[in-house]
Amino acid sequence: MRWNEIDLKDWKNANINVDSLWIIPQRDKSGKHQNIYHGNFIPQIPRELFTRYTKRGKIVLDAFLGSGTSLYEAQNLGRKCIGMDINSKILEYVKAQMEGECPSTYYFGFCDNTDSLSVDCFMQEALESLNDKSVQFVILHPPYMDIVHFSENPNDLSHLDNLTHFVQAFVRSTQNVIKFLDVGRYFAVVIGDVYKQSDSM
Repeated sequence: MRWNEIDLKDWKNANINVDSLWIIPQRDKSGKHQNIYHGNFIPQIPRELFTRYTKRGKIVLDAFLGSGTSLYEAQNLGRKCIGMDINSKILEYVKAQMEGECPSTYYFGFCDNTDSLSVDCFMQEALESLNDKSVQFVILHPPYMDIVHFSENPNDLSHLDNLTHFVQAFVRSTQNVIKFLDVGRYFAVVIGDVYKQSDSM
């Protein structure tokens, strides 16, 4: 296919889930995947997405890097990764996890993705570091509203308890990063339900 390396003539052996509903019974905890961060998504999700929509050597951008799930999967699959997060403490954890790895294949750091100027400056440095001008896939895994406060930063989406305000901030974040995506390429939003007073939102 145009955006991946899957041999459609041999799709049964392509090691991807071809079901429309992915049933993943157990989280992958191999390698750097330690599940130490509340709210991180299971590695099999970015693995499936990166395999479908990128090729080796291409760049994926995670605008909510968290504990680094997308970064580790990109590394496992031979992709490059740019990651940003507003939580400085968790970024220190990711930095320790990546110690000794080749820095030419990734770039991550602190960035408030709700601020367009901050994103522009961050992405300019990131793309220069990876010797490219754009990314080929964007993955967005925002907090589930205010279920867990991930940082003390007031611009952290995890502080927003109003659905309208949360959606507005998330749309702003998406607009700030999506402009760095190649034309015609894909992005994914991974988000779960929020339960408040027994009602699903």
